[in-house]
Amino acid sequence: MTQHDDITVIIQGPLSPASLSNIPNYQKTAKNIIISCWESCDITIIDNKIAYDTGVLLTTSSSLDYIDSNGKHYYNNSNIAFQAATTLSGLHQVKTKYVIKTRSDEIYSDISYFAEAVKKDDEKLTTNNILFQKDSVAKFHPSDHVIGGTTQNMLNTFEKVKSYCRKNTREKTKEKIPLIGKDIGVAELTEVAPETLICVSFLQHKGVEIDTSKSKEIMIENFNMVKASEMGRYLLMIKGQPIMK
Repeated sequence: MTQHDDITVIIQGPLSPASLSNIPNYQKTAKNIIISCWESCDITIIDNKIAYDTGVLLTTSSSLDYIDSNGKHYYNNSNIAFQAATTLSGLHQVKTKYVIKTRSDEIYSDISYFAEAVKKDDEKLTTNNILFQKDSVAKFHPSDHVIGGTTQNMLNTFEKVKSYCRKNTREKTKEKIPLIGKDIGVAELTEVAPETLICVSFLQHKGVEIDTSKSKEIMIENFNMVKASEMGRYLLMIKGQPIMK
């Protein structure tokens, strides 16, 4: 298994013993690891061996940054604003050409094939198949459980996601009401899932004309998909329920 010194893995979200214990597996493929969590997390759960590893960096974010001056909350359906926050906090620390974003509540024991896919087609975003929807089910709906690409593409994508969350502030009781297509410049779309928001943000960053009648072709041209079964043993979280292999 090759260790890539041009790839960084970001583990984003609340600290979890499961993903922290999996860092040695990620390090078999990526030399650099960034743990991006919340200021409120108990960092004492991080093992000393990890804490003092020069290849591991810890960065934190504040959820208060996602409330505007009028007290309104950023759009946050399925915690997309929080995902953008911890992902961006990590991305701003990345110094490698490529990056792979993972969730802190999930683990994959072997990301070597995923890393190779990222580097092979580096103008695309690479995700896995977890909730990656067929075009006939939902247009522009990749997975957001693992995402990889060039650091610049990932930065620009999540900055745009954040800007849409900021633009669509609302009262806290309404922060999770889904966006619709016209909110993100694609009027043909109805309800916009968080995964679709990431997808559209990436396509807009690249300057791709988003034609819903050509959605399948656009996805093939701009996204790679790696099956979770090709990522070793895993722990996934689907709607709060763990799935292990």
